Amino acid sequence: QIAAKAKKEAGTRDALAKRLRCSGAHLMTNEKAEEVQEALWSGFLPLKVQVEDDGMESSASLPPLYLQAPRQAPVGAIQEQVLHLLGEGLPAGSVALTFWDTHQVHLNSNYPLGVVYDLLESGEIPWKLTVKCTRDHQGDEARDQFFNALKAASYAATGSAQHVITMPTAEANKLWDACRAGKRQEYKDAATSFHDKMENAQRFLVRVFCRRNKQKLDSDRGWSSKHIESKLKVVAAEKEGLMQTRQALKDWLQVDTDLETARLTIAGIPFPLELSLVQLWRLLRAPDYTLYIVVRWP
Repeated sequence: QIAAKAKKEAGTRDALAKRLRCSGAHLMTNEKAEEVQEALWSGFLPLKVQVEDDGMESSASLPPLYLQAPRQAPVGAIQEQVLHLLGEGLPAGSVALTFWDTHQVHLNSNYPLGVVYDLLESGEIPWKLTVKCTRDHQGDEARDQFFNALKAASYAATGSAQHVITMPTAEANKLWDACRAGKRQEYKDAATSFHDKMENAQRFLVRVFCRRNKQKLDSDRGWSSKHIESKLKVVAAEKEGLMQTRQALKDWLQVDTDLETARLTIAGIPFPLELSLVQLWRLLRAPDYTLYIVVRWP
């Protein structure tokens, strides 16, 4: 069943990659862009999660948890799924989870799950993760980080984060629930107070992750590893946004080599470097209105 779902997911991404290659510039109508966004939101990653907790009875003997997690949702958004599957095996009190890959690299909970997978892994399905429990935790860190990302995107786009800050609690809860469930239409319905403003803004955020594949990850330092670079750029839609992505990446990463030797993906999808940043943002942005580009060198 996992293999069948993974094959279907790969087929969807391959079809999107083909559409981008063959008719990327023609996908820019609102209707076509919505179709691409819907396809992105339908993507899921199969996970095999092993729980580690010294304070939980017989946690070492717990069988692994198998689940499907939305590719577009933040890493931390899968916490509720794991907590639900653990059920009565959880210790008393407030519990938070941290996620680690097989190399014991801590996964930042605020980036989309699919982005982190594309950066760290090489096609392993299901993706094997370890979950560690933390006691007496207050608040929902994953949710807070997601809304902080939304505030940053809103500020970059409109010069103010008030559209996000002033969201009614019920509306914010619906937005978060839709994000972690991978439900695009419900997300749009909950984001009516700022969605159109974000889509039509003259600035947007692009984050680029760059990794050298031959270098091992420094698990002690995780994301601050010298082998993973991260750049966050505020892009003016009518200026830098119109630049071909090939040239923009060369400028940002300060490389003279041909980018064709690297594996470049957005949401797990290879993309034509001839498309502009604003085109890619409209088609392939994440729920936090940021475009995440992963560059992996051979």
